[in-house]
Amino acid sequence: MLAIFRHTMSRSRTGILAWGLILAIYAGAMVTFYDNLLGMSDMFTELISHYPKELVAFVGGAEGITEPEGYLDTYLFSYMAPVLGIYALLAGSGLLVGDEERGLLDLFISHPISRTRLFLGRWIGFCLSILLIVALMWLGITITVGSTQLGLGPIDLLGPFLSLFALLLFFGALALLLSLALPSRNLGAAVTGLVLGGGFMLNVIAAINPDLESINQFSPFAYFQGGKAAAGMEWGWLAGLIGAALLFSLIAWILFQRRDIRVVGEHGWGLPNLLKRWNANRRKAEAT
Repeated sequence: MLAIFRHTMSRSRTGILAWGLILAIYAGAMVTFYDNLLGMSDMFTELISHYPKELVAFVGGAEGITEPEGYLDTYLFSYMAPVLGIYALLAGSGLLVGDEERGLLDLFISHPISRTRLFLGRWIGFCLSILLIVALMWLGITITVGSTQLGLGPIDLLGPFLSLFALLLFFGALALLLSLALPSRNLGAAVTGLVLGGGFMLNVIAAINPDLESINQFSPFAYFQGGKAAAGMEWGWLAGLIGAALLFSLIAWILFQRRDIRVVGEHGWGLPNLLKRWNANRRKAEAT
């Protein structure tokens, strides 16, 4: 399992450095702009009041935008979650099925290693890669936050990034499950992308139309706390996202144990086999 874990981390290295360092620089730069906003808070609040409410809701709302938590939520976490969610779903969907479709998974299976160890090595490597990207972003903010009036320390900033990590884990695990349940990695990633995009838009629209709040409770973004977690963490929401990710992972492990590994290419829906069985049963019934 250790060899599988190392291999997973090795091939994820470029993505971790690219996403992590770029977003760390961006997050650190956004923190430095807070002092400028604070200096013209009255004018900025007046300006925001004239914006369409749909636009304001799309960037996470403008409630307490001059407060540290509201600023981080609006200018960083409100759109960082769907952006990083794309990385999570692509990595999760290709964790096992990507190698199968390239003709490599059967080679790994042929070695003296159980499917459980292979699964755990890949899954732990994926979780660590997501954690490292989020940690680099957190580091980028903590380096620059001391020179600003944001008033949040490194410990205060852990909450928003824990919430972000949990959401990314949710989408990665869902993509892994769907890639095993559906005929191909691309289809699994596409369906997960629909859940991500649809959940994000539903959460935005629900902020404008309270009548949709009953539906929005099924969106994972409804339990993503973002920058507001710096003021106080909703531990139940965090546990719910992580629990759902673990449940998806457990089901994916069960599917992987029972999976008929292909040498190369995508799986099919299995409809021809079902039709053959149905025709055979129908002929038996007619014969009797």
